[in-house]
Amino acid sequence: SDLDADVLFLDEPCSNLDNENITLYQELLQSYSKGKMVIIASNHPPEYEFFCDNMFRIENGDLTSVTDK
Repeated sequence: SDLDADVLFLDEPCSNLDNENITLYQELLQSYSKGKMVIIASNHPPEYEFFCDNMFRIENGDLTSVTDK
């Protein structure tokens, strides 16, 4: 099944979600991501700040570390 994947890639996962469903997304991501690499492509902090240990920025073809918790 899709839940058995080792890597989960999410591209702007909260697009078009209301606040209630953003909260649901955050809860589900916590539950289903254990033991997986999760890559979230977004510039909207509620999609990743609660979850990510490492954040990177891609700008002008360069990858730079933004933070490392």
